[in-house]
Amino acid sequence: MSLFGFNIPVLWQTVVLLALSNVFMTFMVCRAHHLTSLPNPLFYDV
Repeated sequence: MSLFGFNIPVLWQTVVLLALSNVFMTFMVCRAHHLTSLPNPLFYDV
């Protein structure tokens, strides 16, 4: 398989896509947390 035209092993494609997904979801969760006043389970004050 190829990702963006490059011949990358499937294992590295999986690692890269999971990392990008993780960064994107972290950004969206933080953005949603700042846009709303609802408590976020990821940012509980202990």
